Amino acid sequence: MKFFISTMLIIFIFAALSATEYSLTQLKDKTGIPVKKLIEYLNLDKQYPRNKPIPQLDKADIDKIKNRFENEKHTMILSITLSGMGVVFISLIIVAFLIAQFRHINKIQEKIGPEKKCRNLTNDTLIAAMFTIYLHELEVEEQNKMILTWKRTPVSMWRAVSKVETPNSAFYKEKK
Repeated sequence: MKFFISTMLIIFIFAALSATEYSLTQLKDKTGIPVKKLIEYLNLDKQYPRNKPIPQLDKADIDKIKNRFENEKHTMILSITLSGMGVVFISLIIVAFLIAQFRHINKIQEKIGPEKKCRNLTNDTLIAAMFTIYLHELEVEEQNKMILTWKRTPVSMWRAVSKVETPNSAFYKEKK
């Protein structure tokens, strides 16, 4: 009985190893041909599962596919290279054209007219505008501090302390 089971196991292992049914991923790994090209060469559906074994595929078919890919490989490489170079050169031409248009900016400015000066602002109005901007920045900063107070941050307090200037940090900076 043991002899029978061991021989059946050996036969099963040899049958599994000698099976010539390959899936698309196995065939890709064996030949180095991309899956899309394999689907095209084998006339399979584009939605064909990659792990499903391909029926009626033998060594001669695999060799034909390898030879066909090797023959088309150089044209594919050439087309990819030329399309990449074409994109680069077209973009360089567009950039050169845009840079060449910068010389016309002065002519456009002359057509628009001279710059209009701002109305006369007194020192009081300038000071009021600057003070308003300053107060607005303070209000935004205070609001952000309040939000940080109410919402917990996911930062470790040990890391947060290193970002805040402490009296000793100024001392150590001067010491170095």
